[in-house]
Amino acid sequence: MLSGISTEIYGQTFRGVVIDLESRIPMRDVDVIIDDGLRIVRTDWQGRFSADSVKAGLTFRRSGYIIRRVSLESFTDTIGLLPEYNRLSEVVVYGRARKDILKNMGLAMKIKAEGAVAPKPSGKDFLSFLNVFDRHYVSKKQRRKRMKAIENY
Repeated sequence: MLSGISTEIYGQTFRGVVIDLESRIPMRDVDVIIDDGLRIVRTDWQGRFSADSVKAGLTFRRSGYIIRRVSLESFTDTIGLLPEYNRLSEVVVYGRARKDILKNMGLAMKIKAEGAVAPKPSGKDFLSFLNVFDRHYVSKKQRRKRMKAIENY
């Protein structure tokens, strides 16, 4: 026996473990193709496999990983697979800027440069409707109505 490989007289039996080369974790459900597709064996949940009567070599294949071909001479009991990455060489983003955003950005830049306090944004606060649940909240309309009642008293 050589390095965990057991041999038979009329063929060879190969046993080993398939791991992810980056994380060093055993990989399950890897297709181990024996002798150029004549037979296929799958790894178990611990990444282990056993292939009998191998004559030409083994090919290891799994989705998302680079296919690896191993000859009989270079076989070891641990086979590592590299993840397959799709790299983009260049990314170009096109878009249009809204004029009001650019104006507000320019205003903020001026204020920041002068050291003044930035004005509050105009418009309603998008969370102002939550004030309805506050029992002490009085709307502007009710406040004006009360002020008129006090003035007319």
